[in-house]
Amino acid sequence: MLEMCRVWMLIALFVVGSEAKAATIRLIHGNDTFGHLSDDEGNPSLRLAKRVRAIKTLASRQPTVVLSAGNELGPGTLSAWDKGSTMAGLLRQVGTAALAPGPKEFDYGLDPLKVRVQEGNFSLLAANLEGAGAQAYLTMETGGVQVGVIGAVSPSLLDRVGSDIANKLTITDPVEVVSSTVGTLEGFGVDLTVVVAHASEQEAMALAHAHPDIDLVIYGGQSEREATLNEPTLIQLANGVRLVTTPAGGSYIGLVDLTMETVGERSVTEDVDVSLVETSSYPADPETQGMIETLASRYANESGELLGRIEGTSRDEHARAIANLMRLHTEMEVGIVSRGSFASVSAPAGFYRRDLDRLIRYDDGLTKLELTGSQLRKVVSLSRSRKGSDTGLIFAGLNPEDMTINGRPIQNKERYRLVTVRRLAEGRDGYDVLRDGASVLNTNISLRSLTAAGLRAWGTLSSTTFRELDVKPVWRSVLSVEGSFNRNYIDSTTVQYRDAGEKVSFLRGETSFAWKETTRYLLAYETSGSVTSLDVLGDFGRVAGETTSDQLDTEVSHRWRGLSFGADPFVSAGFRTAFTEGAGGRPYQARGSAGFQRRFWTRWVGEFAARGQRDFNEDQSDYGAEISMNYRIRLKTGGRFHSKVESFFGLSDRKVISIENYNTLGFPLAGQLSLTVRQNNFIYRVDKIRGVSVDGVAVRSELTIGLAYGLDWKWI
Repeated sequence: MLEMCRVWMLIALFVVGSEAKAATIRLIHGNDTFGHLSDDEGNPSLRLAKRVRAIKTLASRQPTVVLSAGNELGPGTLSAWDKGSTMAGLLRQVGTAALAPGPKEFDYGLDPLKVRVQEGNFSLLAANLEGAGAQAYLTMETGGVQVGVIGAVSPSLLDRVGSDIANKLTITDPVEVVSSTVGTLEGFGVDLTVVVAHASEQEAMALAHAHPDIDLVIYGGQSEREATLNEPTLIQLANGVRLVTTPAGGSYIGLVDLTMETVGERSVTEDVDVSLVETSSYPADPETQGMIETLASRYANESGELLGRIEGTSRDEHARAIANLMRLHTEMEVGIVSRGSFASVSAPAGFYRRDLDRLIRYDDGLTKLELTGSQLRKVVSLSRSRKGSDTGLIFAGLNPEDMTINGRPIQNKERYRLVTVRRLAEGRDGYDVLRDGASVLNTNISLRSLTAAGLRAWGTLSSTTFRELDVKPVWRSVLSVEGSFNRNYIDSTTVQYRDAGEKVSFLRGETSFAWKETTRYLLAYETSGSVTSLDVLGDFGRVAGETTSDQLDTEVSHRWRGLSFGADPFVSAGFRTAFTEGAGGRPYQARGSAGFQRRFWTRWVGEFAARGQRDFNEDQSDYGAEISMNYRIRLKTGGRFHSKVESFFGLSDRKVISIENYNTLGFPLAGQLSLTVRQNNFIYRVDKIRGVSVDGVAVRSELTIGLAYGLDWKWI
């Protein structure tokens, strides 16, 4: 485009025959200072005072336009305290003509932003933004050159402001809107067209590629942590458009010096010089320094209250203590915060209010929501992939190492109540799964106010203390009703055993097809150290007047978990019978077990116990060993497979051996409804029945295919 302008100028000189006049103007630009009026220790900083002096000095040498690509008003501690008012005054001091807003301009709300624009005497520019009172463009005459400035913002801005703000804003495609605005400026006869955009490098390049009539794109939107020269500060495209930016933090400003040739009534670009100026070598501007020190003094007077201590010395320890306070206060099971929401603050004498403001970099409201266990696993997995980064998460109540909540293993289908900050609940930093949470409630409690109140109330915020206070016992209840087509098979030995008077409920039924109803009910009381549960199973199948399957099984168990030797001891008691009487009456069997449970290879759980059982029909007791294995896996198709083998080896003179094998394959259909396939096998052997020796092994197997509907409840 520059070469074309030169050709046009030569043609104009030849045709008009007039003498060209040269003019030099300067554009000073910056972005992403984040309102850093104080240093990391909370003391007044000279960084922005030097920046102001540098801009004033460089602007005094030739006609200048000062522009900002956003993120100026916060969230620095002092800036947040006066809602960006002092920062707006600094923008006014250096003569800022226009600012393309970044998300930090919206930290304090729309009405305060309008006040800051008036205080700073700059134009808020964003042609593709509605709802914030922004202008589309600005024109001005500088050094005899007509300059047109168009503002633009990235559509991603809506994802980086609070939902209450985002709901009031509308952002359209910047490429389309800038295109129409460029045409408007051409109608005004501008000599230089500049776009100032708060957007990513890719979005800024898209604007430049689409509009070769643009002379310059100034963009911002870097991370607050990106205060070095890692980002390119000048990009020149083949169509002649230049893109410029500056590193974040406020230690650099950008200069664009343009030599314009005026031919007749039109100026064209003859030469462009782009440079980056480090401001640390400039002395501090006295007026600016005085403004910052006055603000800091007021802040110190009003924030000098000693609040208390926070357990630990590292950023993660402080964040975890606050996350534990969050869940204790809101009575939630899990607290989640982002590591980047906190700064490393040393406060050996205790936290004053000003220390707390520095510790919590982004004050945000608390949000309560519910996630399933499988959703929580996704959150933990994503956080692990960002280990050590500011977008990693700190958990309270949830141990990401062993995937337990308050000592209880996470169950994929169980719903867990958690509290987090609003920006995470809205899916920021890529945690979209949090945005999918159910029963979302914004509490209107801010993180800083809660922490301050917690320090006043407790004196010391301690993760250890809060964990002990907030280990909540949980009641869980699960009811499942199933209807299925059942194929039952019993062998001849089973018939012989039954004819001899052996009453075993899991060997009931006849070889036949039938419709079968099955009901399962589980009631459990869980704490961090133990689980007490009641498990009831009843199934009944009947066809043509014949009972094909008939069983009622009840078990109560108590298991201690989390012991140091890696196995959980348990005791259990059970009772088995049948709904109907067969030949010789109804079976009645009671049993009791005591042993250990242990997990193997992630998906396997084994139980090893001593067991005694009493058959009331035969007036016979058996004692021996019980061995059980459970295996569970979630299939890629969304289905689940569960297999259980429960065996008993009797050591009495009857030498009872029983093996029960239950296999279940389930596929979710809609809501709580699922398609279920079950295949069960039962093997039973005994030496004597009612004192008479018998031979053979009794076998029963069944296959069922049907629909199951389940409901579950949870109380804390």
